[in-house]
Amino acid sequence: MTGMKVARPLFFAAGLLLLSTSSFAQLTSQDKRDVLGGIEHVLTTEAFVPGIDLGKWKTFMAARQQDIDASDTSRQFLAVINGALHEFGVSHIMVMRQRHRSQWGGGDELLQQGHQEPSFEEDGVRWLDDQDAYMRLGGFGRNYDPAEVEDWFQSIAGAKSLVLDLRSNPGGEVDKMRHFLGLVIPPETPVGTFVSKSIASAYVSAGKGDGRDSVAIAKWTSHKMKAPKDSTAPFKGRIAVLVDQDSASAAEVVANALRELRHAPVIGTRTAGAVLFSTFEGLPHGFRIQFPVGDYVSVGGTRLEGHPIVPDVPEGSGGNSEIQAALNALKASR
Repeated sequence: MTGMKVARPLFFAAGLLLLSTSSFAQLTSQDKRDVLGGIEHVLTTEAFVPGIDLGKWKTFMAARQQDIDASDTSRQFLAVINGALHEFGVSHIMVMRQRHRSQWGGGDELLQQGHQEPSFEEDGVRWLDDQDAYMRLGGFGRNYDPAEVEDWFQSIAGAKSLVLDLRSNPGGEVDKMRHFLGLVIPPETPVGTFVSKSIASAYVSAGKGDGRDSVAIAKWTSHKMKAPKDSTAPFKGRIAVLVDQDSASAAEVVANALRELRHAPVIGTRTAGAVLFSTFEGLPHGFRIQFPVGDYVSVGGTRLEGHPIVPDVPEGSGGNSEIQAALNALKASR
């Protein structure tokens, strides 16, 4: 990313959970101390969210010491730990069991926590009529194939409009999100700012403020995320975006970017408001932590973390009625 060097893959995905058959494994007191020590190290040296004091971790855990002592299995222990992490009031921070797989950039199989199997059609593209197309995109993770998505856009290059369905899209990898942005937004167009620890520190060093206001930092810095140049030219027709309460993270970045930069109407229900960029790190005894390493602010000055996207056309009945509402919005603007 421009102005930011991070060795591990970055993610814009909320509520991710690594499933493991070891959830019921017994833990010793020393095991728990080792894991807690690893979490403390990550939160105090690597994790970062402007304006959030991650040092409060010790206070949160002290209040739960009895519960920690009483937790015998990994599942019980994780419930206590993640309850404490929830007190920070931010997304993208969770401890989980580790399960090795060769999927999703970071090498693990990822699923959404508490995510119900959506009743939407499979990812792909189809024509709604002779002028309008529909594209379903369920995530920016392991199932997102850049070459396949480019083929989808080539197949509808002549469409006057596109209904982009991001309902129940939990986000995914930053690089795949950026690839998609390059297919719907002109190349080199500034989209937003990743407010990392280094950028916030530079802001403070320049005497501009205390580094707690993500929007102010984003306005000050010249480091912007831009739409990349892809081999396929950006879609030229009008776009409408479908979202719901399970549209999170990278999906929210894309929806908001299309609203700000392509004047795309947003149809559906409020989104999750969970937009921090994060990475993963291993912990002792087979645990793993997802943690935020920065905030995101759109080019229009919108901080999406904690601020769900409010649709232009509220429509919560689901299914084809929302597709028709999007199509109606597009046709009304012609």
